Amino acid sequence: MNLINALRNFPIRWLGQLIKFIIFPTGNSFKEPSDSLGKHVARVLITDNPARERLIGDIYRSTEDDAMGLVEKAFKAVLASYPAERALKNAFSQVVTFENVDALVERGLAEGIIGNDEAEQLKRAQILSRKVIEVDDFPRSIIEPELVDEDRPETRRQAASTAVDASGTGAKAAAKKKSRGKKAAVKKSASRVAKKKASSKKARKKSASKNSPA
Repeated sequence: MNLINALRNFPIRWLGQLIKFIIFPTGNSFKEPSDSLGKHVARVLITDNPARERLIGDIYRSTEDDAMGLVEKAFKAVLASYPAERALKNAFSQVVTFENVDALVERGLAEGIIGNDEAEQLKRAQILSRKVIEVDDFPRSIIEPELVDEDRPETRRQAASTAVDASGTGAKAAAKKKSRGKKAAVKKSASRVAKKKASSKKARKKSASKNSPA
């Protein structure tokens, strides 16, 4: 179905239709679910109804405060508090969350939008939902004990010292290399001068022997 959608939205429409005809000469053998059907299925899953009960009938369900029990409790609490949550959202144009539930509940009580029982239902639903979605948080020292915490001051000082030492070592190595290069150049130049002098001396001796009387 992804290929059909890609061809349907092909930039060159006639080329997309041609490719679709070549790949699917007899047309689509089935159609993907419509958006309305998807919404209907989602509504079945997020409301308490016989269809949902049939789907989850054979899975493990708990009434304790374990992971599955919290999911079930949060689900029922959210459903029970939905009318009050919707009333607050319509009144204040704000979505009720764990962070703002106390403030919105106080405003709702003050203006008579919700009652005390509904306020408690809202708070309980948000607390349970928070417990369901929150994850465990561990410091890096527990997860990776072999690594040093980079945020510790002594670690930063050690890293800075290491960087300075590395910089100094690199500078010294560069200076030594440069000095060796200069010495090599000087030796090479002296060697060339010595060779020229020797060659000139031989030439003078040869010339003197030729000019001397027999």
